[in-house]
Amino acid sequence: GKSVVLQNNGANSQTVTNPATSFSFPAQNDGSTYNVSVLTQPVGQTCTLLNNSGTLAGSNVTNVSVTCTDTTYTVSGSITGLSASGLSLSLSGSKSSTVTPASGATSYSFTQTVVNGNSYTVSIGTQPTGQTCTLSPSPATGTVGTSNIVVNVSCTVNTYRLNGFINGLTGSVTLMLNNSEQKVMTLNRSFTFRTQLTMGDQYDVKVVGQPEGQICTVSNSNGSISNANITNIVVSCSASNALTNGGGSMDQRWLLML
Repeated sequence: GKSVVLQNNGANSQTVTNPATSFSFPAQNDGSTYNVSVLTQPVGQTCTLLNNSGTLAGSNVTNVSVTCTDTTYTVSGSITGLSASGLSLSLSGSKSSTVTPASGATSYSFTQTVVNGNSYTVSIGTQPTGQTCTLSPSPATGTVGTSNIVVNVSCTVNTYRLNGFINGLTGSVTLMLNNSEQKVMTLNRSFTFRTQLTMGDQYDVKVVGQPEGQICTVSNSNGSISNANITNIVVSCSASNALTNGGGSMDQRWLLML
């Protein structure tokens, strides 16, 4: 069990171990003074004394009391990179609590405290919208010692990619994302743009180079990034007999004369 070390007048140390309920010091002469103090506190506790000093006057002193309470420790940490709402952190174990830091918060602290020897686990309950947060240390679990628990949170902005599929292609088609990244495709297959976008970004995919003898069109070509990759872009290619001439087009029909 836990132990507290007491002294009388700075000497005669007495170690009192839980669950002991009494203690005594060597006898003193009548009229001498006494002063009981705590030399060493028990691990994870703070003990206080009552009726612990005075002068001996014809009888033993029996009303010195020692009251020990658990020392509590906080669970808190810093937050970096949080730019969205929705983050929740949970404290579980012998004590439980939840905090929901606001967007832009740089620190947090659970209202519930913990005591020495008890277990604890800090975890992320929900991630902020469009971000991913991690804990340090990870996993953030252990047994409470004799100091406050510090678990830091680091958040980064999620990035998303645009994915699609090409069908009907017999040549080479050039696609462009947001008038920036070009992608040349020669096979009927899935594709992914290199550019990474974040939540709320706009995207627009178009054909800037048609395959010879074909016309390719893009469906689901534009929109706004939500909290997920875009996967439904479809490029459909088909044969074309249209010939551009002087800004217009006309059907070309060839007649073989014999």
